[in-house]
Amino acid sequence: MPQRHHQGHKRTPKQLALIIKRCLPMVLTGSGMLCTTANAEEYYFDPIMLETTKSGMQTTDLSRFSKKYAQLPGTYQVDIWLNKKKVSQKKITFTANAEQLLQPQFTVEQLRELGIKVDEIPALAEKDDDSVINSLEQIIPGTAAEFDFNHQRLNLSIPQIALYRDARGYVSPSRWDDGIPTLFTNYSFTGSDNRYRQGNRSQRQYLNMQNGANFGPWRLRNYSTWTRNDQASSWNTISSYLQRDIKALKSQLLLGESATSGSIFSSYAFTGVQLASDDNMLPNSQRGFAPTVRGIANSSAIVTIRQNGYVIYQSNVPAGAFEINDLYPSSNSGDLEVTIEESDGTQRRFIQPYSSLPMMQRPGHLKYSATAGRYRADANSDSKEPEFAEATAIYGLNNTFTLYGGLLGSEDYYALGIGIGGTLGALGALSMDINRADTQFDNQHSFHGYQWRTQYIKDIPETNTNIAVSYYRYTNDGYFSFDEANTRNWGYNSRQKSEIQFNISQTIFDGVSLYASGSQQDYWGNNEKNSNISVGVSGQQWGIGYSLNYQYSRYTDENNDRALSLNLSIPLERWWICPYISRHLLSLNLLQARCRRYSRGER
Repeated sequence: MPQRHHQGHKRTPKQLALIIKRCLPMVLTGSGMLCTTANAEEYYFDPIMLETTKSGMQTTDLSRFSKKYAQLPGTYQVDIWLNKKKVSQKKITFTANAEQLLQPQFTVEQLRELGIKVDEIPALAEKDDDSVINSLEQIIPGTAAEFDFNHQRLNLSIPQIALYRDARGYVSPSRWDDGIPTLFTNYSFTGSDNRYRQGNRSQRQYLNMQNGANFGPWRLRNYSTWTRNDQASSWNTISSYLQRDIKALKSQLLLGESATSGSIFSSYAFTGVQLASDDNMLPNSQRGFAPTVRGIANSSAIVTIRQNGYVIYQSNVPAGAFEINDLYPSSNSGDLEVTIEESDGTQRRFIQPYSSLPMMQRPGHLKYSATAGRYRADANSDSKEPEFAEATAIYGLNNTFTLYGGLLGSEDYYALGIGIGGTLGALGALSMDINRADTQFDNQHSFHGYQWRTQYIKDIPETNTNIAVSYYRYTNDGYFSFDEANTRNWGYNSRQKSEIQFNISQTIFDGVSLYASGSQQDYWGNNEKNSNISVGVSGQQWGIGYSLNYQYSRYTDENNDRALSLNLSIPLERWWICPYISRHLLSLNLLQARCRRYSRGER
């Protein structure tokens, strides 16, 4: 009977791997004679147990398989999980590092597809899209990669600050709908019938109409009014324009009659074309001002942000640096308390100062407008209507400062404005700007002057108090706004020297608030002042709105005036059900007492 000689058989690596796969569990649960333990989690299978005696044949090195997650380098079809979320499935090439563990290779284009901020990371921005990155951990600190071979799953942990992410409420422009073609009108009608003791009687009516038509991306709008008194009646067109979205620019294109925003220079009416950014095209979480919150998580953590004791944001972030830039704007001030809760339960806290002004922008956000056309005078005025061009820009520099400025020019008028606004933390928010204007009238008289403006806002959350103060100062009597520069009777107007405005509101309990507001102007060349003060209380009960107001006005060349009024606003839809009319209000002026003191010589 022939003998079998085993030493002549050559085992391939695939056969050896199969033997290991079938025998290793039995070996590890046996007497321990066939394996040695380097530590509690790492086992080593001695390849001498798969001995071959054929001369010249070397034992296959199986040491790499003794390490967790160790496999042969190569290209594998894997599921890619980024920060615990599956993002894609594709073929990834793996190489062995110094510890014989597999590490993934990525091209710059693949990193871009994963949402990594390639263009903002210097080590990646300078490379071509086809460049291969062998060690992502060295380029983005805090990154970790783990290949689960059994499940063909690549787990990536990348700091949130290195990733692009959509803001809360974001909807892709490709999903925006222009709506259906439609015609509509909104109107408001008021009237009065006054009877006097002497037997006289006067009547007045006023109709306000805002009409529109939508067709595709275009919007046609018309704003007209009708007035009637005892002598005459008239129609006036306030504005008519055609408008559409420019999605790529998050802007609106307007053609026709409208008015400038007044953000840098005083607002005025025009007929022409305007391209301006539109915050309504941004997600709600990107409108208005809110600071960007940055921090570092030592592990997978929960970040919670509170303002005035209320939770306004909560999110999970991976280990590493994070950035939160999609906070919804809330009150004008109130520091943010940021809590980072690590995976082991430990918590760290820090305070992010916060206060804002209406013109402030988020870090990195640009708000702009460009307008060109012809100045549009009032219907009953004799003003010039020159051609002009205006450009303004407001840019959020960081969490603290916003820069803004603008240029305005026409044939006889040039203006330049520049300013800065910033937060003062618990003290509120402050802005300061300066405008210079050069004006020429009828090619004869030339003027130039400066306008300084300071604005301050402070919210006091503990008492629900809001304070706003604005102060204007003119260096001489040579500063003219664009409106004033186009008025032909400029020589008869007193030039303003300074102006102060204030507004204070106080919520005393739900639905009821108090307010006080006022202003005062003085002029060059005389000591006269114009003053106006209003105080009042307003609220709502059982759906009925009410307000009680007192106003005092003092003028340089007119009657001083005191007035007390009580108004009610009652929604009629409670009693009048009409499917075609969405809302009707009955406004009643139940009390109006007026006291006038005439200037000397006017009686």
